[in-house]
Amino acid sequence: MVDQGNLKIVSMSSQLSSSFNLSKIKDTYDEIISDTDYLIVDYGVHIYDKVVSGEILAFYDERTDPTHIIAVSSPQEFVIMSTEKMVESYIELVKTSNDSARGVLDYIVINMVREKGNFRINIKPTLGMLVIPFYRDLSFNGFWNADIPREVVDMANAIENRVR
Repeated sequence: MVDQGNLKIVSMSSQLSSSFNLSKIKDTYDEIISDTDYLIVDYGVHIYDKVVSGEILAFYDERTDPTHIIAVSSPQEFVIMSTEKMVESYIELVKTSNDSARGVLDYIVINMVREKGNFRINIKPTLGMLVIPFYRDLSFNGFWNADIPREVVDMANAIENRVR
């Protein structure tokens, strides 16, 4: 996907605020998507926010492509449970935005795991649960200064093979 130049990533995590103009987002998405086969949108964890849910509804106003979700959680049980609730809410929001739109949970990622453990999840991702250990280089040097973890590469390959 990336090699062919048809993947784009949009980070909405820090862009959406109460001053964000939702009426312009549809045109922006149309422009971004026009020559893109795959689009990754990073929301962070705040889909309950009115602006974020408004942006999601604007995105699905005329689109019916399935949304493939990768939910990321830290290893604490209460955070995993909260992530599961957020995914359920996101999928429901996608469904209500357009009769033919749908959300599909592909992976739940338990990130920055320091000790091996048995993580229980109640939701069933289509491609499974992925546990990524704590990588010191990533935490202290950032992604741009570290090798991509093998787990992330394997996940990307599995998703790419699935959507082809």
